[in-house]
Amino acid sequence: MILGLLLLIFLLWIIPSSFYFVEPDEEGVVTTFGKFSRVTPPGLHFKFPSPIEHVHTPKVRQVR
Repeated sequence: MILGLLLLIFLLWIIPSSFYFVEPDEEGVVTTFGKFSRVTPPGLHFKFPSPIEHVHTPKVRQVR
């Protein structure tokens, strides 16, 4: 019972923090443990959960 509850809490934390969306006028800058890792184009992407990877999404162009 306790193990199942812990697993549910873990999955509810992992799943939402593993996917991110980059808007058409942005680029995703992914950092791993605070160091630059990669740049991602607009769209839906996967990353490792929050303590490991973080995404910054600066606006880089104007959409017409």
